[in-house]
Amino acid sequence: MTQDFEIDETLVVRYHKWLGISFTVLGGINTFLWIWLLLLTKNFSLNLITGIIILTVGILYLTKPYFSIEINKTYIYKESNKIYFYNLLGMKIKEYSFNSWQDLTVEQNKVYLQGNDREKKLPIVKWMTNKDDWKILESRINRQEELRWRKPVR
Repeated sequence: MTQDFEIDETLVVRYHKWLGISFTVLGGINTFLWIWLLLLTKNFSLNLITGIIILTVGILYLTKPYFSIEINKTYIYKESNKIYFYNLLGMKIKEYSFNSWQDLTVEQNKVYLQGNDREKKLPIVKWMTNKDDWKILESRINRQEELRWRKPVR
């Protein structure tokens, strides 16, 4: 028995772990020091809130996705493939539609989306992405590049 559709595929790209670790450590140190100072002097400082915010941002960088690519989630529409960008709370904030992996290219560590006779640079920064996730993304896109330029067999 054959299937009439392609298998669903989702690639979730996370933030680079050192980004989250850096914010978490700096925020933790800041929070600890300002709590200690608060206990010693009995004077509250807004720097304590800053430390808590930095600590929270670090934890969110470690736990939330940067973006995801969903392939063939619906079979009704032509452009059923989507790239979703998330904020640090995990909510989708931006969405791009495309037809296939062949619409995506990587040039000089930047990801471009081909569509409607123009090329759009996506807001993806390599140094912010998890190293392993970037390699998977790049290899998946480059595999389609190879297929695009391969000569047909006769």
